[in-house]
Amino acid sequence: MTNLGVWGAMEPDVVIITGSSGFIGSALINKLAGRFASVGFDRMASRSPPPAAECVCIDLTSEDAVKGAFAIYGRGENGPGLALELTGWSRDLVLCTNGPAELAEETRKKLANNRIKIREDPIARLEGNNGMLERIVFHSGDSLKPRAMFFNLGYRQHSGLAARLGCKFEPHRGDIISNRQEATNVPGIYVAGDSAFHSHMAIIAAAEGAIAALAINTELLRRDIKVRSVSPSRRGRLKTGPTSAL
Repeated sequence: MTNLGVWGAMEPDVVIITGSSGFIGSALINKLAGRFASVGFDRMASRSPPPAAECVCIDLTSEDAVKGAFAIYGRGENGPGLALELTGWSRDLVLCTNGPAELAEETRKKLANNRIKIREDPIARLEGNNGMLERIVFHSGDSLKPRAMFFNLGYRQHSGLAARLGCKFEPHRGDIISNRQEATNVPGIYVAGDSAFHSHMAIIAAAEGAIAALAINTELLRRDIKVRSVSPSRRGRLKTGPTSAL
């Protein structure tokens, strides 16, 4: 993730949390407070998300609620994919790139074919009231009044450990490449969670961790069986590499 750049200088990265007034959403907002700028998406409810989050009241399961214009923030190839995904919710979409879009001609044609407008004007500020987004104001003086604003800011690996160990990375997203057992190209190294090349969701990360643990256990058991299967004089000469999970 990278800074949005329109919330103010050196603001923290933005995290969008759906169901933000619920038990899990509220706990996540409190956990991220101080490190990230949280934006909570939730329906109108008797209680609001924790004060650490900006609140956008919207029912994403209601067709009527999502008929208004949606704004998508993302530069380069980060924004178009999210904009195309949102066509299932609304056909009134505006991709805001906060400067030159840096899009390939083919991507521009795909957006145009899906009636997604592109605004390349630099964004001056976001205006709202009581945590609700009301207007996106551009440096040109024009403004946009979206129903909600989605972000795709991209992300990168914060640790260089995997690279130093020799793991291979997906060239565009920067995820560590692993197989169905979460094993990387380096024997004995497994990966799960946000570092892996899959959907970045907590429930999927937990499943990946379980898969990696089973694979590691199987590999260690296989090595133990191999050691026990040889004569005592040869055991000292067997070489086994380390097994770890990222």
